[in-house]
Amino acid sequence: MENIVKIMISKLEYVERVVTSVIFCSMMIVVTAQIVMRYALNSPLFWSEEFARYVYVWLVFIGSAYCVTQDKHVAVTLVTDRLPVFWQKVLKVSCNLLVAAALIYMLPHAARYAFKQGNLLSGCMQIPMSYVFAAIPAGYALVAVHMLLQIILIIKAEPEQEVLKP
Repeated sequence: MENIVKIMISKLEYVERVVTSVIFCSMMIVVTAQIVMRYALNSPLFWSEEFARYVYVWLVFIGSAYCVTQDKHVAVTLVTDRLPVFWQKVLKVSCNLLVAAALIYMLPHAARYAFKQGNLLSGCMQIPMSYVFAAIPAGYALVAVHMLLQIILIIKAEPEQEVLKP
């Protein structure tokens, strides 16, 4: 079971890393092209700022899921670092369950909201805004899955083993 969970985490992590890299590179290419077009050729790309803003939304939501696997989210660990390993695990599992439950609760509401934006078109690119807002439920789902998978790893770990450290 533990190996299956680790494989699932590594596959998700790989896909998230590739997708965020592609998004970031495309954003940088478009922004750089906008700078060249505006200042060198005096012919700006009218859609580049909107494109960069919308792909940045996707970057944030997918990147937040990737940060969960790396344990890179901001945390205040002044108290938890001083707790015995058992209580660190209890606290980590409790926090992960709380976050996963909140995200799972909000997931259908976010999906419904994103779907409702389908009739609204973006200003320059004229794409349905549901494409942009779909990042919210996608990010919620990915973070919730990572939280639940981490809970399994924490519970299956040896009693003396430290809480997940990258």
